[in-house]
Order: sequence, then structure tokens, then C-alpha cells
Amino acid sequence: MFSILFILIIDGICFGIHISEITHMIPSDTPIENLNLYAGYCNVALGCGASLGGYISGKLGDLLGGKKSGSLGISFFVVGCILAMATL
Repeated sequence: MFSILFILIIDGICFGIHISEITHMIPSDTPIENLNLYAGYCNVALGCGASLGGYISGKLGDLLGGKKSGSLGISFFVVGCILAMATL
């Protein structure tokens, strides 16, 4: 249970960072009345990606086992964080 709680805390922190940065990723020539709509689209895309990633990681975890899939997940998380920081 504690491992799931830890992942949910990390996911919440990452989602908070994404929400704060989404408005900066939308092109500057976007009309101000559509800014919230486009930010909503980005959040929907993040949610769909998280759902798909959770499903795929569950299938992969069943195939690889707990320790290997955990190590793979942590390494992908670190790579994702490095790529996110590089794009900012």
C-alpha cells in the first residue's frame, strides 16, 4: 500500500508541475478567450496518456515481475523528468 501511495504522491506533484507549465507551452498567438480551452485539451491529453501508460505498465509488470518493472518504471520516470526539464 505504501508503494502505491508514494507513486500517487509523485504523480500528483508531476501533474501540478504540468498544470502550471501548460499555459506557457500554448503558442503566444492563441486568442485569450481560447487559452483555457486549449489548456483543458492539454490536460485531457495528459489524462489519456496517464491512463494508457498505467494500463501498459500493468501488463508489462505482469510479464516482467515486480522488481524489474519497478526499476524500469523509476528509470523511465527519471528520463521523463530530464526530458521535461530540457524542454522547458
